[in-house]
Amino acid sequence: MQHLNRFYREADSMQVLLVGHSEQDTQKILDALSQVPLKPVETVHVASLGDALQKIDERDFDVALLNLSAADSLGLDAFMRFKKNMNQKAAVVAFVGGVEERLGLELIRRGAEDVFLRDSWDSSHLERVLQFAVEKKRIQNTVAQNSSKDPLTGLLNAQGLSDVIAQQNVWVVRGVDIVAIQLTLNHYGNVRRTIGDVISEAMVKEAANRIRAALRATDYVACLEEGTFVVLLPQTRIAEGLVVVDKLKNVLASQSLVISGTSIRLKASSITVPLLSGTATLEALKRQFHTVLRRSLETAVPVSGNTKQPKDYQLTDILGLLRRRESFRVVKQPIMSARDGTITGYEFLSRFEFKDFESPDDFFFICRENDFLTMVDHYCFMNCVSESEQWFQDPSLGLHFNLFPSTLMEVEPSVLLEELPEVCRSGRSHIEISERQIIGDPCYIVPAVKMLQSHGIKIAMDEVRFGPHSLESIVTIRPQLVKIERHAVTGIAKDSAKRRSLERFVRVMKNLDIEVCAVGVETQGDLDVIQNMDIASAQGFFWGAPE
Repeated sequence: MQHLNRFYREADSMQVLLVGHSEQDTQKILDALSQVPLKPVETVHVASLGDALQKIDERDFDVALLNLSAADSLGLDAFMRFKKNMNQKAAVVAFVGGVEERLGLELIRRGAEDVFLRDSWDSSHLERVLQFAVEKKRIQNTVAQNSSKDPLTGLLNAQGLSDVIAQQNVWVVRGVDIVAIQLTLNHYGNVRRTIGDVISEAMVKEAANRIRAALRATDYVACLEEGTFVVLLPQTRIAEGLVVVDKLKNVLASQSLVISGTSIRLKASSITVPLLSGTATLEALKRQFHTVLRRSLETAVPVSGNTKQPKDYQLTDILGLLRRRESFRVVKQPIMSARDGTITGYEFLSRFEFKDFESPDDFFFICRENDFLTMVDHYCFMNCVSESEQWFQDPSLGLHFNLFPSTLMEVEPSVLLEELPEVCRSGRSHIEISERQIIGDPCYIVPAVKMLQSHGIKIAMDEVRFGPHSLESIVTIRPQLVKIERHAVTGIAKDSAKRRSLERFVRVMKNLDIEVCAVGVETQGDLDVIQNMDIASAQGFFWGAPE
């Protein structure tokens, strides 16, 4: 009883799922559970295996009591199907008839925690079976968890990472973007050979702590051999992954590690690739990393999975072109009232004419790869503010300017405020931050955001999606405006799933008192849907491209 008491201390209640039992058997089980002194116990009863599969999709259970004599049960096949879908931490106890002892032995062999002979049990028997099943499952989970963790860092090891890759590959096949990053600590081998294992292990432990702290709760990180880490970023595009690489490298190098008088700067080289549909194992991912690395060595360019590579652009060349407005221009796109179609403001955007890198994403990729993104982004911001001057005198128009979160971190808010004329500080100007570029805990930009807001500058969060990370960023930063990612809006008139998702999101934003702008409106049908949801503003090619 000692182990089961510990189980109850670790959980608020035991969640029990009863599957396929008759009313008489169900009542007998409930009566027996009510006599078990270890409480509380919560039960859910479903009549069929199909109902059970739906129920375990909705919530987790600690124990399932599965009647394999039910009408829709096929014995061993039913058990295997149920076991596959059940929460891996749960214990499954099967009920079989007295003449099915052979089946009972096979169920134990296939992973059942215990088997009940349906016609011969009482409450004390039930208590012992539950005790044994839960304790056995707890031990199995502990062993499985330890076998998938690196003992030095507590991160995933090769086995744990292999399991995660196999799981995530299912989503890749369905079209979900997942990015993989390999980080290798520079000089790890030299440190290990010349100073020893104690220092090299301390390097790895400190690097693991810094990497883990910089990632989202939904990301995965594994520690492999020779100072190598692999990070998996679910629901992340390659451009977003490159931003994460920058952040991880900065976090690693942010402070020297001092051990026994030895100072070590943690630096890492990286390879970034999109997880491909055929990459279902760790070995396949390693081959993908190796392919990108080989191509990089052959062409002598920064390592990434992007098909385009930066040319020999220098910071001074790019800044000079920006100052002279050569190969660079500012365009604007109207922001419309979704209710009456009037222009309520303009968003000012930077466009470039560098060969092979006309796209803003590609151009900023050059800057990021060459470590001068912040300076270039800051110049783009100043140029956009300067270009918007002719609209300063119309107080009815809002003015929207874009900044990378990294720029907010590295450029003092007081400097940005000096660059915004007084007329822009009356609540009419928005600084837009791309939610896609906010990596990990968004708290790091909150001080800058609050200072700007205190001086009359509104904050807009751009490219917002409907996932938990977006909501976490919104709740933490508290922008005055969120702009929905265009893929969630374009074609919404013909997509009921998009409509339902947007409706739920709009309700949440109204409860938070945050205005919503729908980006990506391209047809009258899309606009009609937006209007019916009472969304205040919209943007899109329906009113024209940026010009």
